[in-house]
Amino acid sequence: MKKQFIFLFLISTIALTIKTTSRLYLQSNYRKPITYKLNNVEMPIQTNTRIPLGDINSITSLLIKTTTPGALYKNITDKVTQLKNLSLSHPEHNAILIILDSQNIFEWKFAVQWEPTAQLRNQNNIEKIATFFRLSKNWDELYTHIIKNQILGQKTAQQVSKIKNTDYTQSTQYGKANIFYDLNIAINKAYPLITDPNTSTNTKEQAITGLQQIINQLYAMLERYQQLNLI
Repeated sequence: MKKQFIFLFLISTIALTIKTTSRLYLQSNYRKPITYKLNNVEMPIQTNTRIPLGDINSITSLLIKTTTPGALYKNITDKVTQLKNLSLSHPEHNAILIILDSQNIFEWKFAVQWEPTAQLRNQNNIEKIATFFRLSKNWDELYTHIIKNQILGQKTAQQVSKIKNTDYTQSTQYGKANIFYDLNIAINKAYPLITDPNTSTNTKEQAITGLQQIINQLYAMLERYQQLNLI
C-alpha cells in the first residue's frame, strides 16, 4: 500500500513538473462581432478572427457575449480548464477554441483544434506582415517596412532595395523594362489578398510567397541587366 502511494505521488509530481506551456487562441466564426472578457479584461473580437489569449495556464476566467444590447456573458472557463488538462496529451501544440456560428443566440457552439506551435508561429508571422501592409499609408512607408524592417526577410529586403535604388534610364532607352515599375505592379496585385481581413491565412501566405518569388525573378532580371551593361 505504501509503495502504491509513493508511485501515485511520483506520477502526480511528474505531471506537475511537465506542466504544459501551450498557448490558447480564441477564434470567432460567429456571424457578428462579439465581446470576450479574459481575466476580467473586456475586449472585442471580429468575425473570422483568431486572437492569442496567452499561456493557457495563466487564464483564470473567460467569458463571451454578443454585442446585442442587454446581452449577458456566457462563462466558458470550464472549457479552458478542459483544454488545460488535454494539453498534456498534446505536447508542442497550441489550443484553438473556436466559436461556431449559431442560429440560437442562447446556445453557443464550439470546436477545438490543436495546431503545432511552429505552424502557429508561422501564422502569426503572416498576420504580422499583413498588418504592416495594411497600416502603410503610402508606398514610402511600405517600402520602409520591406527594406528597413525586413518584414519579408533579409534576402527580399536586399533585393527590393537594389531594385528600388537602381537607375533604369539606360535600360528603358534600349526598350527594356523598368524593373522597379514591375515591382510596384506585383505588390499592387498582391496587396488586396494580403490586407483583406476576410482572407484566410493560407491565402495570405500564398500571396506573400508568390510576391517573394516574383521579386526573385525581378532581381535575376536586374542581374542580367548588369551583365549586359544596361544599368
